[in-house]
Amino acid sequence: MMKLISNLQKQIPRNPLLQSRTLTHFTYNPPPPDPPEISEAKASTHSIFTNPAFNLFAMCRNIDSLKKFHTLLVVYGLSHDPLCPTKLISLYASFGRVDCARLVFDEMPSPDFYSSKEMLRWYFLQNLYGEVLGLFRRMRMWVRVRDNVVYSIVLKACSEVRDVNEGRKVHCEIVKAACPDGFVLTGLLDAYAKCGWIEWSRRVFDGIVDRNVVCWTSMIVGYVQNECPEDGLVLFNRMREGMVDTNQFTLGSVLTATTKLRALHQGKWIHGYLIKNGIEVNNVLVTSLLDMYVKCGDIRDARSIFDEHSMIDLVWWTAMIVGYTQSGCPLEALKLFTDKRWDGLLLNSITTASGLSSCAQSGNLNMRRSVHGLGIKLGLEESSVRNALVDMYANVI
Repeated sequence: MMKLISNLQKQIPRNPLLQSRTLTHFTYNPPPPDPPEISEAKASTHSIFTNPAFNLFAMCRNIDSLKKFHTLLVVYGLSHDPLCPTKLISLYASFGRVDCARLVFDEMPSPDFYSSKEMLRWYFLQNLYGEVLGLFRRMRMWVRVRDNVVYSIVLKACSEVRDVNEGRKVHCEIVKAACPDGFVLTGLLDAYAKCGWIEWSRRVFDGIVDRNVVCWTSMIVGYVQNECPEDGLVLFNRMREGMVDTNQFTLGSVLTATTKLRALHQGKWIHGYLIKNGIEVNNVLVTSLLDMYVKCGDIRDARSIFDEHSMIDLVWWTAMIVGYTQSGCPLEALKLFTDKRWDGLLLNSITTASGLSSCAQSGNLNMRRSVHGLGIKLGLEESSVRNALVDMYANVI
């Protein structure tokens, strides 16, 4: 810290009066003024290079050194430079102290666009979506400038907290600004979809000129999440007709749509499309395929998918047990339930309830007691487990 103090003292000008001297006996014709945006950029750059403390921020390696350096800035009267608070906000938040960053922000007499944007960004990175919206509402009082990054952050917050009213206000601002990019419009589409305004989401989608795979996928996901799987499949066919490349997220959403419709034929077509085009089947796609085959009643193909991917996964294991139970194959379900390969997994309420249902169907009294004891040991007291216990013991009588 003593090194930090000495460096700070060295970089403070000894005689600021010498820096203010100007040559007055020369005739000088200044160039025409720069546009406002260039002038602002030049001023910002000049401020960075002339601030004696700015390059010392890199010496703050942790929250303690940052707090001490912040104190020195206050003591030497350097904390009021427009760029210092913004840098302090960024560093405090990067060390996990968003609360301290907000204190610095609130002490600014007139926050500018960049400091406000930095505060919004860190709230967003910390998943503090309510704080994002609260700060954005306040920003309207002192900052008129917006950009696509700010709009994207706020729209994501609207999606997460399901605030359609704020989303509509942002929509109005975007229309007035008349300069949104595809990423912002996709965020607006997603916000409307997650708030249940699927018709407005489609209006935004239809207004996007250059639609990419992210835009198409967001609209398909919106339809599926709003219980419109048929519309999702229709849109997927339009996407293919338009020669737009799909990705794993697109196909996962389409598989979910086929599952909701119990459309086994379409689901198998998607499976074949994955194989034919050499698309990597990640964990999400494996889960979607397994769920589709199970819920469509094709337990044999579901088991084939399960056996092809030998990774131990609780979701896959549970889905397979549920499939066997619902298909009237309790012995196969219990065999999988007691398989030694899965001993390391911690059961959840769905797995336990499915095991109890299999016991009820098989009539295996010893297994009933074992599964019941396991549920008690794990503290699983959800309603699904209790209902399965009642059903299981009722079948004993």
